[in-house]
Amino acid sequence: MIRIHNNLSPGVNSIVHHHGAHVGSDWDGSALWSQQIQPGTFKDFVYPNDDDIAATHWYHDHDIDFTGQNVFMGLEGMFLLHDAGELALNLPGNPIDQPPAGELPFDMPLVIQDRVFDANGQLAYNPFNFGGVIGDTFLVNGAIQPTARVAPRKYRFRILNGSNARFYQLALFTNAGVPIPFHIVGSDGGLYKTAVQVDPRGFMIAPAERVEVIVDFSGLAIGTKVFLNNCMVQTDGRKPAGVVANCATVPQVPGSDGVGSLLSFNVAFSWPDPSSFTPGQTLRTDFPVYNPAEALPPVPGSKPGATHDWRFERGRGGEWLVNCFNGAGAQAFDPGPKPPAPENPRVDAKCKVGTTEIWRLINGSGGWAHPVHIHRNQFQILDRVDSGSGRSLGLLPTQLGLKDVFRLEQNTTILLITKYTSGPTSDKQLGKYVMHCHNVEHEDMAMMIVWEVTP
Repeated sequence: MIRIHNNLSPGVNSIVHHHGAHVGSDWDGSALWSQQIQPGTFKDFVYPNDDDIAATHWYHDHDIDFTGQNVFMGLEGMFLLHDAGELALNLPGNPIDQPPAGELPFDMPLVIQDRVFDANGQLAYNPFNFGGVIGDTFLVNGAIQPTARVAPRKYRFRILNGSNARFYQLALFTNAGVPIPFHIVGSDGGLYKTAVQVDPRGFMIAPAERVEVIVDFSGLAIGTKVFLNNCMVQTDGRKPAGVVANCATVPQVPGSDGVGSLLSFNVAFSWPDPSSFTPGQTLRTDFPVYNPAEALPPVPGSKPGATHDWRFERGRGGEWLVNCFNGAGAQAFDPGPKPPAPENPRVDAKCKVGTTEIWRLINGSGGWAHPVHIHRNQFQILDRVDSGSGRSLGLLPTQLGLKDVFRLEQNTTILLITKYTSGPTSDKQLGKYVMHCHNVEHEDMAMMIVWEVTP
């Protein structure tokens, strides 16, 4: 149990959502009135962790209409979960693989954010930027373009895109321009079945996504510098504009387009490496298999091939909407009346424990990209297709595991599958949850739906 106190200024409410936690709806931290923590009060959250596997979780504020501002101001953090199966793999940074005093751990979270500061060095959030706030200053673990001392050995990095709206294309290069390969070992919902090597051009990561990688600095001489570069151009919250041609030669100080070095590693000391990671090794023998043939048929209004269709689009009034194909057309998120009235949000889908479903996420627009987050469940991606032609686009190296955040790019449709298991604790993980765009300004502007898990 974790007790969350709201010590913020008067009038600033808070809701805490934990990405990756499989909990009852009372502790999920959805954007519902009953979840709010008023200033000067507290709420107890119960995270049993007995229905979770080892994974890189994180948590952040989720207050109705104010998530963007509260996250931008710093209300987010990491929550790392371990289990016996993961520890037995002997990955870098396991309990017997510790660094010398004063050096950074070999299993290291990296939270990447872009922010805007005013002339006094204070965070400056624009509450009227409804398209998605983009910053011009880049932080890793709260520091502006820091330097990390490393040894010539293997490290495990748990990378979180903690930005409000910016996408990144991350790649590693030495100061001589030599690429350093990543091996992806996990994503939002935990370890992959097998490790996957990434192209030297790196990988894209959307807001709220987590990617776990193994990086091997062995063979690099003491004194070598390695740069974690962002190669993705993005100048507004609409969508990324494309990857630069040569990521090895980007500026050491990123410009307003975001391209440049975010973090530098100095190979500065020697230390033994007892970890046993090998490229392509098996990481999980219990990776879940969901059978599409067992998926429930389409609900009324959805097309064949999926149980639920969800179209992410913009309304005529500029609001961000999810069209749930329930016959009423696209509707703004409706959390229901405020307290003290009984909570009564509009529920757009009811999902029964023990069943398997396929969800179809649709972006028919060429102008916007949406990182879509689904609370409670981890899903597997079956396919990405072109929204116009239906042509399969295949899966990317970051999309091969269990996920709760999905990069819904322009003119793209994603097919997801999951099974609604119930937890062993008394809450049974029932109740109301949400799905929303994790461009948090879109979320605040009603690009969200409520779905309910029933017995």
